[in-house]
Amino acid sequence: MKIYTFLLLIFLFLLVQCTNHEKQELTETNKYFKDFPKDINLKGSPIEIKSSSFANFPTSMWKIDSILILVDSKTENKNLHFLDLNNKKYLFNAISKGNGPGELTAVSSIVGYALDKPIYAHDLQTQKAYELSIDSLFLNPNYIPTKYFNTMGSSNKLKSRLQKLARLNDSTLIGEMLPAYDGRFMVYDNDFKEKYSFGEYPPIDWKGRTDSLFFSVMVQGNIFQGSIITVPSKGFLIMSHPYLDLIEVFDVTSGKELVSIIGPEQNYPPEYEGDGIPCKTCKSAYDMVQYNNGYIFAIYSGKEHGPNFIGCSYIFQFDIKGNPICKYTLDYEIIDFILDLENNKIYGLALDEDKPIIEFEVSI
Repeated sequence: MKIYTFLLLIFLFLLVQCTNHEKQELTETNKYFKDFPKDINLKGSPIEIKSSSFANFPTSMWKIDSILILVDSKTENKNLHFLDLNNKKYLFNAISKGNGPGELTAVSSIVGYALDKPIYAHDLQTQKAYELSIDSLFLNPNYIPTKYFNTMGSSNKLKSRLQKLARLNDSTLIGEMLPAYDGRFMVYDNDFKEKYSFGEYPPIDWKGRTDSLFFSVMVQGNIFQGSIITVPSKGFLIMSHPYLDLIEVFDVTSGKELVSIIGPEQNYPPEYEGDGIPCKTCKSAYDMVQYNNGYIFAIYSGKEHGPNFIGCSYIFQFDIKGNPICKYTLDYEIIDFILDLENNKIYGLALDEDKPIIEFEVSI
């Protein structure tokens, strides 16, 4: 009897140790920080774009090879504007605004990896992803795309809406879903057929029903919306959050969250009292995220929320394990950015209708 009791105690001890080890591993995925070992000032120069067709107020941008694509939020004519970064030349604008065939209303994502390959423009409002050809648009800016995919989810009863889209490789796309009843992210093939979903939402300090539609859509969906990018060579998905000091890194294949970068204010997990969106402790944080050569870059605000666009005066740099590397302080406030570190450039989208594109010289 004593032997059995002794063996039972050993078993329970090992079980506790394994459980504690699992909890310790989970805890270690959270990387908290407040400061950076380096702080560098970056001076920007506005790019002069000579064209009467240029965007009145671009709100987002994407880079495919040497082409910069900007989304215009104010024009009543064309949504997308194309610039050549090699010579800073305005090329053309394309795709009419509206809900009709071949038109776009609320562009959430432009996805592509080469100029000679199809790109997708996802419309948040109509839940369509139009397949575009840069060559066709270049030859005929009035070209109306006809091929599109319905991105309204089919894997749950309430039809999850695709919020943001990214490409993992030449045959795989990844979307951030709202609400994510069967997973926070959805993996698609090139025809937008759902392959599998993964990811769970982080915790929220809330006393209401967590199984309610309000919680899923209005609480989780709003607080944890963000910008997503992929790292094809690593199989990573990286997500930044505009309302939380939080950047997350996921392994797409396993669905495992590899690291959560929390700081500098560390307002996490968020408190929600139902008295506003996004939450009681939320501030404007990480608007956009990028990746280059083993490092994560994200623009950061840290300001109180307001009714208008809030600019970011900082770019934070981390290694892929979530360790803080450098804080870059900008002399322009920006709302989006593109890395071109091979040419020692960072392009920012400023809150300036006359000169919205800012070029920063940087050596990293």
